[in-house]
Amino acid sequence: MFADQLANFLKKTGRQERFILKVSDEPRDIKEWTEWAKVYRKAGLRTMTCHSGNYPDIEGAIGVMDPWCPNYQHNVLRNFFRERQKAGEEVWWYCCGVPVTRLTGSPVENLPFYWLTKKWNFDGALNYAALHCNVYVEPVPFRYDHGMDHRVAFLPDGTLLDTTRRELESEGIQDMKLIEYIQDQISQLQQQGQREAVTKIPQRLKNLLEEVVPYKYGYSSQPEVWHQTRAALYELANRLSR
Repeated sequence: MFADQLANFLKKTGRQERFILKVSDEPRDIKEWTEWAKVYRKAGLRTMTCHSGNYPDIEGAIGVMDPWCPNYQHNVLRNFFRERQKAGEEVWWYCCGVPVTRLTGSPVENLPFYWLTKKWNFDGALNYAALHCNVYVEPVPFRYDHGMDHRVAFLPDGTLLDTTRRELESEGIQDMKLIEYIQDQISQLQQQGQREAVTKIPQRLKNLLEEVVPYKYGYSSQPEVWHQTRAALYELANRLSR
């Protein structure tokens, strides 16, 4: 009954395409999760959860999980997820951090998650952003000890201020959109029959990403490397725009 009422309300208010229902979180049993989520899916809601990328029986969630969202630290490159993308489904991924999960992480930790998102052609990147404020913990952000949401500062009058961590994360997202722009431009020019004009650019982009984010771990901790690579990306974007 709840699922039907929520679906009808979203449709009535024009929010159906903007809403995704996260059913549970990191389920141990994907078959069990699928049974929980089916009733919401049947009502017309889009259902998903943050989940393991290692389930041996993950196929059971096909038709219910939308989008897929495996954990950064799991087997996110397994063929199953690429097959789901070929079938027209979205595959996001998520991380409990940026990707380091503690406040002791260096500022550069806010960048690689988003660069890798485009390097490996994920459709979305999910990170913690909610605040948990109640009479017991207010105004301490949710999972404060891990630094997952220590991106907003509270002033005594209730004003919210972005922190340096939040600003750095926005840089990572902007970098991701820049890479996405370059990829889109390459695709458009190729479709227009201008393959010769962009022959070397896809490989150049691939090389840049491989240098700065070779894997989920092992990326450079030096800001200069990121700044230089970012400048090279802007150079590619300018060439393509001309």
